[in-house]
Order: sequence, then structure tokens, then C-alpha cells
Amino acid sequence: MLVFTGLGNVYLVRERRHFWQSRPSRWLMVATALDLAVVCAMASQGVLMTAISPALIAGLLGLALAYLVLMDFLKIRIFRHFGLA
Repeated sequence: MLVFTGLGNVYLVRERRHFWQSRPSRWLMVATALDLAVVCAMASQGVLMTAISPALIAGLLGLALAYLVLMDFLKIRIFRHFGLA
């Protein structure tokens, strides 16, 4: 969960508008994909932690994505309130 929200925060703070309105660099997308693949593999196999099911990993990823979208809309409102948009 910490990895998912940490990666989401990178995408959240890199853009003043909605995070999906500008495409991230190829390096950022590759690094994100590799990070997610390694962490999900480690979590499902129980490397350095207790193994968790792929369904739970998918649920946590979905929850982190929902958090990211919610925080993005909150960010836009806060930026508009303070005149930063």
C-alpha cells in the first residue's frame, strides 16, 4: 500500500492540472511499471514479508488509484482557492 500511494503521489504532484492531462516521461512510466511489477511479485511470493494473495494486491492497487483520483480533485480545488491554477 505504501508503494502504491507513494507512486501515486509522484504523479499527483508533478502536474498543477489533473494528473492525466499531461503524459509523463517514458522513464517515469518505465520506472513505475518496474516498481509495481517487482513489489507485486515480492508481495505475492512472500519475499521479505508475509505473502499476500494477488486478489488483495489488486484490491489495494484499486484503492490506491481511487485515492489518487480523489486527491487530484481535492488538489485542483485547493489550487483554485489559493489562485495557483
